[in-house]
Amino acid sequence: MKVSYLFKNKRLFSILLVLAAHCWGCGGSVPKPENFTEDAEVILQPIADRAVESLSAELHLDAWQGGERVKFQQLIAVQKPDHLRIDSLSPFGQPLSTLVSDGETISIYSQKDRKFYSGAATPQNLARLLPIQMHPSELSALLRAEIPIIDYQTAQVSWDGDAGRTVVVLQNQSEQQILRIEPKRQLVTQSEVKTQNALRYRAQLGDYSSDAKPFPRRMRLESGDFKVEIEVKDHRIDIELADETFELYPPKGVPQIQL
Repeated sequence: MKVSYLFKNKRLFSILLVLAAHCWGCGGSVPKPENFTEDAEVILQPIADRAVESLSAELHLDAWQGGERVKFQQLIAVQKPDHLRIDSLSPFGQPLSTLVSDGETISIYSQKDRKFYSGAATPQNLARLLPIQMHPSELSALLRAEIPIIDYQTAQVSWDGDAGRTVVVLQNQSEQQILRIEPKRQLVTQSEVKTQNALRYRAQLGDYSSDAKPFPRRMRLESGDFKVEIEVKDHRIDIELADETFELYPPKGVPQIQL
């Protein structure tokens, strides 16, 4: 009886060793979804279709640059296709600056300096308020969960079994964009854009809402030595926003500076 019992246990032990070796070879990878596709357009189009038309929200921001850390708040309003308004507040709720953009022009009023700036909607001019290499229309789209996509010429799709993510690599002559997508709900968890192999910006997205049109309630944006973590509070989606929301005029007596 003892010999038979010992034999059975040795046999069981051998089976367990084989299974363990097999699992070790898998590296703990997540299997590819059954509906996995390598067609980038099939993957990206539903993401764009789910984007909200408009959004107003309060943002809590934690920013780092050059070893310095700053906490502040913003009130935002965004509307399709590329309208953007950002009112920046101090931690005590005092107004610091207001930015509006219609995708082509940008206006900034700095209450602190009492100066009014206006010019083209470019990453350089947006950087006066938020030092990240994004076009204002890209930021507007990102906040609405319509992930900004470069004008790509080639697209490659692969499966990252370690992270359980679909990876889409888009490329044109000067830029590359890498998207990482959670497959179950088709949610973008990271978008990274490089220009001439240098990082322009990286956006990490998470804590998506459970709305029919889900959008990220937490983001981390990185560009150069700047990093900001954003938490979305008190949001309202697909609301009607007045035209005046995206208009900004210089107060009387305030110097106007052309960007």
